[in-house]
Amino acid sequence: MRNSWGAGWGSGDYGWLPYEYVLTGLAVDWWSLLKTEWIGDIVLTNGKEVIEMSIEVAKMKHEEQLMRLPNVTGVGIGEKAGKVVIKVFVTHKVPESVLRPQEIVPKTLEGYETDVEEIGVVTAQTH
Repeated sequence: MRNSWGAGWGSGDYGWLPYEYVLTGLAVDWWSLLKTEWIGDIVLTNGKEVIEMSIEVAKMKHEEQLMRLPNVTGVGIGEKAGKVVIKVFVTHKVPESVLRPQEIVPKTLEGYETDVEEIGVVTAQTH
């Protein structure tokens, strides 16, 4: 695997990991850069360079966790009031008061607003 720390690390910019780590779930943070827009922008914050995560990366980072929440059937990117948001699609909305805190869709993810949209039960159509 190639590292992000430069050629001074590991064996000429590469490191080795036992395959058993992958099989047993000890190494789970794998990703590949498929689109340059997934990287984000470098911005200055308090005099320091910070990479601002793109909404695509933010969605991908949280999608698996969101899909485990009650009634969630999908995650996407859309608009609400002219603003790009992370859409969370649910079979039906329920009051936050009946959900446990860990079951509530966060209001924001990585600085992007979320929008929960009720779409009903999704089924495959037959011809």
